[in-house]
Amino acid sequence: MTGEVHHVDTTAKLVTMINQIVRNTVHEHDQVGLVAKHIHAFWTVRMQQQLLRHGNEGLDPVAIAAMNQLAPGIPSAS
Repeated sequence: MTGEVHHVDTTAKLVTMINQIVRNTVHEHDQVGLVAKHIHAFWTVRMQQQLLRHGNEGLDPVAIAAMNQLAPGIPSAS
């Protein structure tokens, strides 16, 4: 397996994971804030960077808003 294929598989898993978090928080008052807080608390910086590099494809609008909220605080990848 090449590194590129692994990266694509990992990115697809990250997209699935954040969309699941969104679905599990659908009844929350500040859903975007809660998803952002969860990602910040439980995902590594590397995972956050990878999802930012991926862009918005396949992401729920709430996930996009949460990542946009987090983006300024995520260090850029070296």
